[in-house]
Amino acid sequence: MYDYLSSAASRASTAASSLSSTISTAGSVAPQSAAPSTVTRAHWISDAKTTHCAQPDCGRQFDSWRVRRHHCRRCGLVFCAEHSAFRMRLGPDAQPSDGGELCRVC
Repeated sequence: MYDYLSSAASRASTAASSLSSTISTAGSVAPQSAAPSTVTRAHWISDAKTTHCAQPDCGRQFDSWRVRRHHCRRCGLVFCAEHSAFRMRLGPDAQPSDGGELCRVC
């Protein structure tokens, strides 16, 4: 029984030491700044040209604050929040890419 308690105490001490080391070095890491989007917006439909969600069975009308416009970063069409709630990694050409930026898509 004593060996078990001694072993548990040793593991707890090691874990506490590791946590303390992690906490002390975490404060010295510089925060990452938000990088500008690298995915092209050249294919986006203009906000001025859209009045309703592009999802065929939706048809929600956009307004200034209740139903906002969300561009799909991949296809460029404009959707309501419900129909642009998915995420995909895209490369600079707005095509799927494993190492790309995580973007909102339809």
